[in-house]
Amino acid sequence: MRIGIDATPVTNRSGTGYYTQKLAEFLGRADSENEYFLFCPSDYEDYLEHPRMFEYPNFRILRVRVRGQASQFLWKQLTLPREIEKLGIDVFHFPSFIASLRIQVPSVVTVHDLCFELFPEAFSPVRRPYYRLVIPRSIRYCTAIIADSHATRADIESRLGVDNGRIQAIHLGVDPVRFYHVSEESEQARVRARYSLPREFILYVGTLEPRKNIPRLIRAFAYGVVARGLPHHLVIAGRRGWLFDDIFREVRALELSEKVCITGFVERSDLPVLYSMARVFAYPSLYEGFGLPCLEAMSCGTPVITSDRSSLPEIVGDDALTIDPTSVESIANALRLVCSDDACHKRLSECGHRRASRFSWLTTAKRTLEVYKKALREA
Repeated sequence: MRIGIDATPVTNRSGTGYYTQKLAEFLGRADSENEYFLFCPSDYEDYLEHPRMFEYPNFRILRVRVRGQASQFLWKQLTLPREIEKLGIDVFHFPSFIASLRIQVPSVVTVHDLCFELFPEAFSPVRRPYYRLVIPRSIRYCTAIIADSHATRADIESRLGVDNGRIQAIHLGVDPVRFYHVSEESEQARVRARYSLPREFILYVGTLEPRKNIPRLIRAFAYGVVARGLPHHLVIAGRRGWLFDDIFREVRALELSEKVCITGFVERSDLPVLYSMARVFAYPSLYEGFGLPCLEAMSCGTPVITSDRSSLPEIVGDDALTIDPTSVESIANALRLVCSDDACHKRLSECGHRRASRFSWLTTAKRTLEVYKKALREA
């Protein structure tokens, strides 16, 4: 079988880019029989988690020059179908929402969430109509659909009216070789100095955007931690997304400039150290298709507080504290508990680590390969 993968998302520093990288890497580990054709941006090596991720004898890299939404759309719709036909590809995977609507072979699309439908205000005025037009068409066109969670599969069924026989829920994984508890003092000192981190802190990792619910987290931190005289700071790590100004306004309004550290983008190689140093990882998101940072924190032995909404309870189970993300009091109580109760902290650390070990990228890759085979068989 000749399998094509749209690997242009690997240069995206968000979760979809990382998913594309890890899926390709572990498909290479899981499958030595089939041929893989990865369509990568010309400078893709600069973005990989490690330089030899795609070096497998049955992998062929095809470099494409795409930059920006318009050029990617034109490449997918006009150039890619010809390349697929020329190379004799049997099945093609689009791992980030948007597919070509012109290819003549069985196709698979991964839909990570339905934010474009459920939280349209989280997108810029340019991206919002584009996603609402193109993503549903991609879902309806493709032979098979992969969702990151059962919650996302249910959203696709109910919101877009797609037959659930075409949708396979496949959980993402966490790589214990990359995400483990880092106790080396030299590494901790290096990361602490690089991002000007305080000694004791609560951690959030993710894009700075409205659905991540960061202003409520800041208020909960003020009432549940600072007002109680606990020594912890709040570290907010992530790139700026869309409509992030409320976060900075909240910090100023509550006079927390000395207690809240906003690092900006953090290199993925530094994340395990950051998770390992944190007292607790707080992720009160209003909506997630999966919530990979929760698993990464758990794999590093860091207790997790997260929302009782969307996919998050499915991922963390009973091994994290789940809160009502619309309630500042609920978030504040959980923060105070984990920051002040050592027994609770130890229990969540141990349970969370065991929970994370159940999520493997190798399993993700093997189950995805089965979707390719089924799509080709039933086309």
